[in-house]
Amino acid sequence: MKSKLLILYLSVSCITVKAQNKLSWNAVVEGCINKAPDGSSQQLLTRYQMVDSVSSLFYRYNDEYRSKTKNDVYFGAGIGVSLQYVILKNLNFTIGFIISQGYIKRSIRNETVVLDSVLVTIQKTANSWYDPVTGLSVYRIFGFNQNGQYVAHTVTSYQNNSALKSACNETINLTLLELPLGITYKFPNTRLSLIGEVIGSILLKGKVNSDYLADRNEIQIIETAKDVEKMVWRLGMGIDYIINKKITIGARYRQSLNSIIDYDNLKNKNFSLQISYKLPALKIK
Repeated sequence: MKSKLLILYLSVSCITVKAQNKLSWNAVVEGCINKAPDGSSQQLLTRYQMVDSVSSLFYRYNDEYRSKTKNDVYFGAGIGVSLQYVILKNLNFTIGFIISQGYIKRSIRNETVVLDSVLVTIQKTANSWYDPVTGLSVYRIFGFNQNGQYVAHTVTSYQNNSALKSACNETINLTLLELPLGITYKFPNTRLSLIGEVIGSILLKGKVNSDYLADRNEIQIIETAKDVEKMVWRLGMGIDYIINKKITIGARYRQSLNSIIDYDNLKNKNFSLQISYKLPALKIK
């Protein structure tokens, strides 16, 4: 019995030593540059302007609402560790744990273009007016305009304006736990390695700060609360170069697969530089 236990102990010890020789870990520091593509959207909506309330005479406008988003280049930084396991002679599996901090700055601007207008008489109801041609109800919700006339907009025009966002300047602050899973191939007889990876980014802290414009020429849209997604997935590739036995430098390019905010299609591209330092061997008991 004792001999069997001794054999089992020696077998486990050999496997542990073998695994320990294949496993290494590194401290990682990275700096990154991020850029999301600029965006634009447009939507056709109907608007009404009252001319005479007694005769229910209105101007009916067909407008094109246009929204443009400009995303600035922004910078971020991260620090963490990565673990590397040797699968084959030149092939490694890598998993990382990186805490990163970054922000996105962008501006949103809207404009309206009148495509055509026509003078129409619509039906008066108890609390509003009704246009049988368009099937829209018209409500008096904006008070007097500069000409002393009432301006009435359809409720539909404001409920279905999915193409528009509030005109504002936004700063989106992000603190993420990055979990890159990758495969590294080392070119034989060189110091170069090629990396392919999938990155899951878990939101630890996210906040959207919006500076709404006071310019009355801008179309202002009332939106629901703005939130940041809890999980973002990215694909990445890059290269590593071994400086010496301890230090490796690398570069990564990553592309988001889903939007980082839940109220807009914001998929960012990321370019980062990394420095990793090999830590003492892991002791597996």
